[in-house]
Amino acid sequence: MRGKIIVTLILAATLFVMVSCEREVTETIVVAENTECFTCHNDQDFGDEVVAAKVQWDASVHATGGNFERDGTSCSQCHTNEGFKAFLTTGETINPENPSPIGCFTCHAPHTEGDFSLRTSIPVDFVAGGTFDLGAANLCANCHQARAHSPMVEADTIILTSSRWGPHHSPQANILTGQGAYAFDVDGYDSSPTHGSIPDGCIKCHMAEAYGAQAGGHVFGMTYLYHGSDADYVAGCEAEGCHSELDDFNHDGVQDSVAMLLDTLGFYLQDASILDADHLFDLPANDTLIITADEAKAAFNFLFFLEDRSLGIHNPAYALEVLSASVEAIKPAP
Repeated sequence: MRGKIIVTLILAATLFVMVSCEREVTETIVVAENTECFTCHNDQDFGDEVVAAKVQWDASVHATGGNFERDGTSCSQCHTNEGFKAFLTTGETINPENPSPIGCFTCHAPHTEGDFSLRTSIPVDFVAGGTFDLGAANLCANCHQARAHSPMVEADTIILTSSRWGPHHSPQANILTGQGAYAFDVDGYDSSPTHGSIPDGCIKCHMAEAYGAQAGGHVFGMTYLYHGSDADYVAGCEAEGCHSELDDFNHDGVQDSVAMLLDTLGFYLQDASILDADHLFDLPANDTLIITADEAKAAFNFLFFLEDRSLGIHNPAYALEVLSASVEAIKPAP
């Protein structure tokens, strides 16, 4: 009996040792605090600036009127966030599957760069000819430029088969630097040097300290509603020391003069059945419009400054001289 007990104890001890030798594996996950995230994602200071920029952008034309559904390969590079980034990276245009509007990550890559620097600020070669180099504003010029002339006005007459021939809707960078308008028997036109030489160009005025979510900052707009009336946002003009006590953009009557020239030129073009009331080329039934070189140049110049939408402020001397020459070129004989 005693022997059996001893054997039993020995077996129990052996089992205990065997069981106690089994190793229990515990997985431990260590989460390191990434303090760099809080540079932007915090509750105050720069975090507030990011929130404010988002509020401003929500009210911008980039967010509300950028037509990002125009996502075909001929439009996506400027109308969509995905197309713009792809074009900067590869130089190729794409048809994004899920397009989104121009937004924060179109111009910035904070999670890649670690800050809010711009994706690009390299000089831009205009597709219609010429170069733009104004620092940070170079990013804007990638899209805010006239499209290529197709066809060019090179002969005595030009044949148009599209009602939308011309510079398209955003030639601001060309006009700011005095490039792209057609000339009539002259080598070129005067250009106001001031606005086209300000460091960082567009940004100095369009991104001056924001007026709420109406103008400046990431709204980019230049007008705001004040006590029920539209007002020009001149903060950027005054901040640069170029103007003082400026009330609106009609400085020295420039906008009035440009508006009058546009009205006159537009009337002549419509009266000659070159443009219709919607400022599209008035193609006849066979969809082919044949006009003289001077008529084509004048029509292009009209659309160039109409689509600029600054009424000459981007480059007063250039606007006044080009439009005056265009009116003279096609006005009916007395």
